[in-house]
Amino acid sequence: MARIEWVTNARDGIEQARTTQKLALLSFTAGPDCAGCTKLDDDIYSEEDVVLFINECFVPIKITLREHPESFAQFNVEWTPTIIIPDQNGKERHRMVGFLPKEDFLAQLQLAIAKVAFSARKFEEARKGFAAVGRLHEGTSAAPEGIFWAGVSAYRDTGKNAPLAQTAGELKQKYPESDWAKKASVYIK
Repeated sequence: MARIEWVTNARDGIEQARTTQKLALLSFTAGPDCAGCTKLDDDIYSEEDVVLFINECFVPIKITLREHPESFAQFNVEWTPTIIIPDQNGKERHRMVGFLPKEDFLAQLQLAIAKVAFSARKFEEARKGFAAVGRLHEGTSAAPEGIFWAGVSAYRDTGKNAPLAQTAGELKQKYPESDWAKKASVYIK
């Protein structure tokens, strides 16, 4: 069975991500005293599909409070587990705080990848990534966020308002009580 090969130093891991053209995945943990961290290690980081996805897309960096308290301060980590995905320049683009079940966790990682593409102005790539989150992870809180950002990405790519209205309609139908539907409601005509 494959396993995650963790880098244990933030600076080294971020540099490795730059040179390999992968994204850094910083996983902050307080060790065995942290129930969420232990559950993340035992139930999520041990799953074959999670391992394969992380190894394919990320340079995984595990930072333990006892060994690297300076990294906790540098990245403003206030609770564990915290997962941070920065872009290639080291700027944080996505943060998860606390434990999430596997489907939610994978959806959040896919959101992170799309957010990095969006911030790099790769709007078509971002749109596809966000749309996949909305389509493949319907039962998660990431789905309406993915749909929202897919519409914004399409607008940014084309300059046309139609994707925003379409997104608002889809969110109103599928996730009417979500914050993302409320945010998109201004685009309904």
